[in-house]
Amino acid sequence: MSVSVTVRNLLMATACLLTPALHAITFEDYVDPNSQWDEAYVTGQFAANNTAFNAEQANQSLTQAEIDAGASLAREDFQGSYDLTLNANYRRVFSTLPLVWSLEASATGSLSRGDERGARSTDNIASRAVGRYDNYRERYPNQFWFTGGEFRDDSPGNDPYAFVQGGIGFGRAINATALAKALRLVSVLQDYSLLTIYPSDVVLLHLAQTINREPEYRANFGDDGFREAWFDQIEETLIGAGLIGGTGLGALGVIKMDEVLIRENINTREHGLVARIGIGYVISDPAGNEGEPAINLNFRFAKPFGYRAQLIEDASFSRSLERSGTGTFRNQLIYTYEMSDVVDWVNNWSHIRQEGNRDDTLSSGFVYDISNTLEFDLALILSRSDEDAVSGVKGRLSTSLRYRLR
Repeated sequence: MSVSVTVRNLLMATACLLTPALHAITFEDYVDPNSQWDEAYVTGQFAANNTAFNAEQANQSLTQAEIDAGASLAREDFQGSYDLTLNANYRRVFSTLPLVWSLEASATGSLSRGDERGARSTDNIASRAVGRYDNYRERYPNQFWFTGGEFRDDSPGNDPYAFVQGGIGFGRAINATALAKALRLVSVLQDYSLLTIYPSDVVLLHLAQTINREPEYRANFGDDGFREAWFDQIEETLIGAGLIGGTGLGALGVIKMDEVLIRENINTREHGLVARIGIGYVISDPAGNEGEPAINLNFRFAKPFGYRAQLIEDASFSRSLERSGTGTFRNQLIYTYEMSDVVDWVNNWSHIRQEGNRDDTLSSGFVYDISNTLEFDLALILSRSDEDAVSGVKGRLSTSLRYRLR
C-alpha cells in the first residue's frame, strides 16, 4: 500500500470520527457531474374509462336551450371504453464536466375503443426518438451550447415529424443516484451490525463516487466479472474509512452488497436546473409545416426532498417564426415518494396548450416492485381536453406491468 493511500485512508477515518451527526448529508451535496447510465423497459398497460362519469359530464356540457328542448345524454349513449398499450422505452445518458449527451427512444402499440355508443376499436403504432448534445465552456462551466433533434412517427399513413435545433443554455442537472445507493447500502450494513461506526458525509461522498464507477468496471471486466473487482473496491473504501475491520465484510456483507447494488431497484435521484433557448428547423411535419424555423425555450428543474421524495419539473415553449399564433406550451410535473423499499407513490401532472386548445392529465398511483426487473402499477387518471367531443373531466383506472431489460 502506498504512502498516499495510507494518508488518504487516515484522513477519511479521522473525518468520519470528527464530523458531527447534526449535519446530515443531502443529495445536493453530491456535485460530481460524471455519470453514465442507461435503462430499457417494456410496459403493458390497460385502462378502463368510467362511462357513467363521462355521461354526467356530457349532460353538464349541454346548453340551456338544448336542455329546454329536452336534450339529454344517458348511460345508454355510452359504452365501456378502454386503452390497451404496449410500450418499449430506452434511455442512455453520458455526463462529464465538458459535455453531456443523451438519447431517448420509444415505440408504442395501442388498441383502444371510444366511449360513444357504436364506436369500434382502433389500433396504432407510434415511435419517437430524441437526441441532445451539450458542450460546456471550459472557463464558464455552467454555460453551454447545444444541438439536438427529434423524430416522431405517430401514424403510418402520415408523414413523420422531424425537427433539428441548436442554441445556448445555462445550468446543469446532476444525477445523484450513486449517493442514494451509498446511503441505502450503509443502512443495510448497519442493520446487520456490519459497520463499526456510521460514516461521515466525506466518506459517504467518496463511497458514492466508488459506486458510480460501475460502468467503468463493466467495461474493463465484462458483465460476468465486474462484480468481484467492483465489490473489492467498495470494500477497500469501507476499510480505509475505518467502517469495517481489516478482514472485510465477509459473505453476509457481499450478499447484501449484491442485493442493494445489483438486485434492488433504486429510483433516480437528480438535482439542479437547466435552461435553454434555441432556434430549430422543421424538416418534416404531418401538418405540412416543414421548412419553417421556430424558437424554442426549455426549462428543467429537479429537486429531492429528504431521502425519499423527488420533484422534477419540465416546461417548454415553441413558436414558429413565420406564422402568427400562440405557439405550443408543454409542462410536466412529477412527484415521487418512496413509501418503502418496494412501494413508490407516483404523481404526474401534464399540461399542454396549443393553438388555443388545452389538455390536462393528472395521475396518481402506486408502483410495487415485484422484483428488481418487474413492477406493477395501479393509478387513477383524470383528464380533460378542449378537443374531446364530450367536455369535462374523464376518469379512468389504469394498471400496468413493467419489465426492466437494463
